Amino acid sequence: MAKYLVIVESPAKAKTIEKFLGADYKVTSSYGHIRDLAKKGFGIDIEHRYEPEYEISADKKKLVTDLKKAAKEAAAKKKAEEEAKKKAEEEAKKKAEAEAKKKAEEEAKKKAEAEAKKKAEEARRRADSLEQDILGTADGTGTQASGQGEAAGYGAKVQQLIEQNWRIDPSMNNKKVVVSINVDDQGRISSPQCRGDQRVCRTALETLERIGMLPRPPKGCSDCRRIVITMIPRL
Repeated sequence: MAKYLVIVESPAKAKTIEKFLGADYKVTSSYGHIRDLAKKGFGIDIEHRYEPEYEISADKKKLVTDLKKAAKEAAAKKKAEEEAKKKAEEEAKKKAEAEAKKKAEEEAKKKAEAEAKKKAEEARRRADSLEQDILGTADGTGTQASGQGEAAGYGAKVQQLIEQNWRIDPSMNNKKVVVSINVDDQGRISSPQCRGDQRVCRTALETLERIGMLPRPPKGCSDCRRIVITMIPRL
């Protein structure tokens, strides 16, 4: 169905013109004039600046009805195509926006993972460096004791590391707290807890979070996995 209607007087011209205009156009004929001046009266409106008064010729009424129908169908066709085009453009826009959002989220995720990996590597390097400074070799061969003595030695070194990074002020002086943490074989801290003065505990836990990772505990030291440290800030 065509979406544009062109009306000409000559049927022969209609067919020729339609060939040039293409499939989007329907060219039809009115077969000459479709209206004349009204036969009743003068055919003009004397009181309104002699406006012509037209009426559809009796033999053209069916043709006019058909032309109106064709015009309505063409308008409906054009409207439907415009709505379909608009809908397709909106869907394409939404798809493009969704793809752009997905790409941005993937890039953000990739960046966050890279940053997290970098931070973990930096924390591991810091922990390894501290481990050499505090405990000796990475596998704990610098420690000769075993059992409770080995765990106590590791705990003392961890306490020393915490105290080196602890930010304290005079209001915290001599207020005892008991800090307990779990440490895995890589030195990662989990389940930190603290009993005692609330403010002192908060700063102690913040220090553990800031350190991030501890030196790896000595191999074979199962008691090193749970460290309990009594800490008293002194200025």
